[in-house]
Amino acid sequence: MTPREKFLLKTKRMPNGCLEWQGFCHRGYGRTRIGGGSRRAHRAAWELFVGPIPEGSNVLHRCDNPPCVDHQHLFLGTQIANIEDRVEKGRSKGAAGERHGRARLTDDEVQALRSSTETNSEAAMRLGISYHTVWDIRRGRSWRHLGDHHAD
Repeated sequence: MTPREKFLLKTKRMPNGCLEWQGFCHRGYGRTRIGGGSRRAHRAAWELFVGPIPEGSNVLHRCDNPPCVDHQHLFLGTQIANIEDRVEKGRSKGAAGERHGRARLTDDEVQALRSSTETNSEAAMRLGISYHTVWDIRRGRSWRHLGDHHAD
């Protein structure tokens, strides 16, 4: 099995188009040992599918989805470019809801989820999120900026 094939075994194509890392994650980013040593999965993806990462370069996400390892969603940039990208996209400190860099849902989807009669499991499957995320949203533990919530 090639390193690329081994890497892809730990990924899943999501409804949003991202190829998400399904292995170990730390602070939202996938981690892998493919290619030697533990490192972020999106950096390994760049090296496996695009080529070497120049010294001092970061591998940034166009999709703003930290577990995404789709090399077509990635680009190279400096740390300054990374910070500017974060600010331009409204992911700086204090960003909430759909403006948060790791948000997978829109404010409208959360409002619809809160009024839905689906079970937490059904909603999680449909939206491609975890049961616990649905539970937190419905109980007002997350997406609090939207106000009213329904506790099941």
